[in-house]
Amino acid sequence: MRNIETDGGFANYDNYQMSMTFAPAAGYVITGYSISAYASGILKPAVRPPEANGSWKPGVAENRSSIYLSDGRSGLTFKEFDDITTPTLLEFGVQGLSIDRATDFHFETAISANAGFGNWWDNPDGWNPTEHRVGSYAQIAFKDPTLTIYTALAPVPEPETWAMLLAGIALVGVAKRRNKR
Repeated sequence: MRNIETDGGFANYDNYQMSMTFAPAAGYVITGYSISAYASGILKPAVRPPEANGSWKPGVAENRSSIYLSDGRSGLTFKEFDDITTPTLLEFGVQGLSIDRATDFHFETAISANAGFGNWWDNPDGWNPTEHRVGSYAQIAFKDPTLTIYTALAPVPEPETWAMLLAGIALVGVAKRRNKR
């Protein structure tokens, strides 16, 4: 489980990267894959206190979870999920592949939480303003990541393909036989 939290006027960030090689079993092709995980969070922006005056600036509380995946064509694709407050299944995948050999893939997940102070200024003596701060709080947890790889049987050549192959072999045999004479 990966968990980060922050309060006051700070941001916190964490990521995890992994690369691996997928190789389909003989007779199969990889058609896609997906990563899923559960995320939950807490967002508590600063609440304006009754004594705050007209210079009140609200605080901020936000979180984000991102998933980055190899697209199977030497690039990356990603999806972001913002402001998570209830347990949520996050899933993102790549489909439509036809990989028949060992191929390198890169994965990355990132989570961030940002909380900014709410504040106001007052000036009781007219010269030295006083800043008053109220903290915000943000938290996000990312757990139980699961990688799923989708495969299918490799396509079997059509009868026409076999016929052309056999015809080609026959032509090579006839040509060799002619050359011997």
